[in-house]
This record gives sequence, structure tokens and C-alpha cells, in this order.
Amino acid sequence: MPPLPNRLLICADDVRGRWLATGGEKPVRESGLVEHTHQLLAGLVRRHPGTRVTVAYTGAAEPGPPAELLIPEGVRVRALPIATQFPEFLNDRSDRTCPIRTHRCYEGAVDQPDNALWRSLAEQYAKAVKEAGATHVVAQNIDPVVALVKAREMGLVCADLRVTGLIHDAVDTGRRFGFLARRVLGSASGVRLIAGSGSVCRALLSSGVPESAISTVINGMDAGRFRSLVARARAAGAFRRVRERNGLDPRHGVILVPGRRVPGRGHEDVIRAAEVLVRRGRLRNACVAITGAGLVDPRWPAYQDHLARLIREAGVRDHVHLLGPLSRLEMAACYGSCDLVVHAPRMPGPLGYSLIEAMLAGAPVITTAQGGAREVIDHGRNGLLVPPGRPPALAEAVETALTNRELHNRLAVAGRATAGRLTQDAMLDGYEAALTRAVRTRAGRGRTGAR
Repeated sequence: MPPLPNRLLICADDVRGRWLATGGEKPVRESGLVEHTHQLLAGLVRRHPGTRVTVAYTGAAEPGPPAELLIPEGVRVRALPIATQFPEFLNDRSDRTCPIRTHRCYEGAVDQPDNALWRSLAEQYAKAVKEAGATHVVAQNIDPVVALVKAREMGLVCADLRVTGLIHDAVDTGRRFGFLARRVLGSASGVRLIAGSGSVCRALLSSGVPESAISTVINGMDAGRFRSLVARARAAGAFRRVRERNGLDPRHGVILVPGRRVPGRGHEDVIRAAEVLVRRGRLRNACVAITGAGLVDPRWPAYQDHLARLIREAGVRDHVHLLGPLSRLEMAACYGSCDLVVHAPRMPGPLGYSLIEAMLAGAPVITTAQGGAREVIDHGRNGLLVPPGRPPALAEAVETALTNRELHNRLAVAGRATAGRLTQDAMLDGYEAALTRAVRTRAGRGRTGAR
């Protein structure tokens, strides 16, 4: 397999690490995308130590210069902030991010050449390409891919820049997918897309993206490293501290609900399911713990207040808890010590790291029958599947998993085995096949031109 380019730009949601200049920890918006970034970074650098990596990360208020960052895996990268707050375009009169304006700018007006938001993103990512000296970019999710295509059309980057997009989400992205479809013409376009699940692949195809430009690669991770983290969390008593800090009864089992607190993740369905279980008397010895404090979307700043109000109105305040912020170690402790993990998104997506980590830690999982989860979870064997948006069905599944110990144990064992096969190496093999195919295509075009 040919080596990767010696300089690579990764456009990520965010990245963990410690600034080498100051020794201070970089603030990070923890999410499954961040975990994916680190699985990708650690694996690529391990396999290709000669590749110099720059990471462009989003969320900044202002653009800034690159700085050296030491990530937890011991890899040194250059990190460069991309300003994505855009209050002048996205905020309403109360200076809060407006969902309607955000949708119009990012999605509805993606094709408009005078879209100032997209122009800014194109200019920033073009600058990142030049700072990195990269000939190949790996872009996490749809927005940096669109921005880089726009940058190429604006003449801000070289016409032969290779872009590989890792597409994890197909929710409310139809116009952006369509924008790419009109520009992606197989290998000649310089753009390849890697779908995180079959459902994302189908969404790209239905938008007109040619099949020749798409690969499908399921998420994977370094299982040994994560299990070591869980063992370290147990030895440190991290879960006990989480219980004490959040007022969880130490005598009660915990039903963990991981993930960002944003609409569409099924939190309302979990709360309604808890209401059903309380009426049945099935939560006397268990509680529901919802993680994700601080992991919010600025388009819905009141979502956490909405969940707290729904918990009060459902009469389950003694049974459903919105946990405070958790460190990476504490999150691993929750996976390793909970009785059950529930992830109930209403919309399809890839197989998220919350489910992979839960299964690796030996927690039985319940999730909705769609997206990447449906492609990996075999109902009744390595997890339980329920219809999305159906709280009674979710309550029934939770009750079954809590009361049927034989099933509970079987799901835990089979889930751990399934997650153990979703390796970092398998994911990287798929990514490298697409990345090195792009390198070979570019080299081939160069040789053809020389003749």
C-alpha cells in the first residue's frame, strides 16, 4: 500500500490535547465526533509516522494561527481554529443563535454564490490548507467538504487538491448533498466520500452522488486502550464520585443515556418511557442518568431547560437525572458501572461511539432500529432494537432487560464480542483504501499529463 502524503490536513469538529507552548489543556466540546477524530489521528500516525498532520477544528469565535498540540495518544499535531460562531449571520435580536437563520445559511442557501457564511468558511479552510502545506484533506462531516469544494471553485486552493469527506450525518443535509452531487463526477473531481453507515450511503446516492465516489466504512476503535481506561476509572473510584456529585442513590442501578443534549437524540422518548416505568413500579431500584452536560447545539440554547421541564411535568424528578459535566475518565466509569445503556435517536445516523464504548465495557444496549445501529445490532442477541419515537416500546425493552437477568447477561457478552470486532484497524483499512486510491489517481493523472 503506498504511503500517505507527507502532509495531511484533517478538518475536525474538535480535538483534545495540551498546548505545548503553555502546558495548558485545550478546552474541548466532547462528542462522538471528537472520539472519532482521535481514533483516526492515533491510527494514521501510528501507521504513517512520516506524515505531518495539521488539525483544523471548529467552534472558535475568531480565526487564529496554528499552534503545537500534544494529543492524549502522545502524538504532536498542529492545531488551527476555524471560526464557526458567525453571530452576524446566525443570531437573532436577542443575540442567540437562531435555528431558522442557521438552516437558511448552511442548508437553504448553500448554492447562492453571495452566501457570506460559506465564503468565510471557504476562505478559512483554504488558509488551513496553505498553513498545512497539504495536498490531501480529510474532512469530518459535510460542512468542511462543501467549504473546500467552494474554495476550489473560487480559486483559493489548487485545482488538484484531494478531499476525502467522512460523512457521519444525513439529517437535514439534502441541499448540501445535492451541492456535492452536482460537482462530484467520480475520481476526476478530486472528492471521495466515506459514509459512516449504509443509511448515510443511501442518502448520498439518493441525492445524486455517483456510487463510484462513495465508500462505506463503519466506525471502529482501539478496544484495548478503551478497556484500560475503564479499568483505570474503576480503580480510581470515578463512578462513586459521579454518583455523589449528582445525588444518585448508591443502592440504585443506573440506566445510562449518553450523547449530546440536542434535539432528535430521543431524550424526550427516554423521559416518557421512564414515566411509563415509574407507573409500573419498575424504577424503584434504578434511575435514569442523562449525560451530555455542556454538549449542546447553539441553535437550541434552551434544550436543556426543556428537558428539565419535561422531567418535572412527567413527575419523574426522583428517577431521571441530568448529570453534570463528566471527564473522559468519568464517562468511561459510567459505561463500566451502569446496568444498561439506552441510545434512542429519532433520526438515522452511523454506529456511534457511545454504543461501541458501552458494548466494550460490557453494558447491554438498547437503541432504535435505524441507521448504523440496525446494521450491527441483532435484536435479542447483542442488543435490543425499538422503533424510533415510541416511548412505550422503549419502556418495554428497558423493563425486559432489567428483569430478565439471563437475557441481560447474554446481551452483555455478545455485545462485548461484537464491539471487539469493530476495531480501529478495520476502520483505518477502509479509510486508507480510499485515501491511497486518491493518491494513486492523482499520480496517474500527473503521469498522463507528462506524456
